[in-house]
Amino acid sequence: MLSAQAEPLRHDGHTVMFAAIDGKPAGLLWPIPLSTTPEAIDLLHKEGLRIVMLTGDNRITAEAVGRRLHLMMFAPTCCPEQKVAVVKQFQSEGMSWRWREPESTMRRPWRRPAGRDGNRG
Repeated sequence: MLSAQAEPLRHDGHTVMFAAIDGKPAGLLWPIPLSTTPEAIDLLHKEGLRIVMLTGDNRITAEAVGRRLHLMMFAPTCCPEQKVAVVKQFQSEGMSWRWREPESTMRRPWRRPAGRDGNRG
């Protein structure tokens, strides 16, 4: 049941996490995207910068986010070692780069659908 609820969220670009209470499925959690991000990316593109997203998210989520943000390059399912390899490749090609870690998810608002008890978070 929860997997079926998670799939449309992934296709919309959300990183979905399954929550459990006492080891039993209880609901879904996903961060709310920042509304200013697409505009900021567009402004950077206008300045001639190429934005690359290296993410641990699955391909479906990464593609949806890439489309929403007008990114030409993204790499899904990257572990930290793979991200380092991509940066080294950019450096070997003479590209300058800046690394930006996403904001801590602990400081971002979260949305949760009705769980087993019918309450909303």
